[in-house]
Amino acid sequence: MNFIWIDWVTVITFLVLTTGVALATRRLISDYDSFLLAGRTLKLYLAMATMGATELGLVTLMYFSQQGYKSGFAAFSIGVIALIGFMFVGRTGF
Repeated sequence: MNFIWIDWVTVITFLVLTTGVALATRRLISDYDSFLLAGRTLKLYLAMATMGATELGLVTLMYFSQQGYKSGFAAFSIGVIALIGFMFVGRTGF
């Protein structure tokens, strides 16, 4: 591994910030269900944004870009179908 000083600073900063957030928020979580389900207190749009952010990773972006390059504007329908699916799950909780 050829890490230079900026790489180490980035990794250590990330670890310190992640640990700090975990320690600061641990008092808000009372049990396992509270952690996984956010205490069942999320509003619709925040829950949909959370689900969308979970599904939207680098692989998804690369896939959509590749499909857009190969298929043109027709690949836009994949995103529209995903949006409809997110809305359905967000509204029904299914």
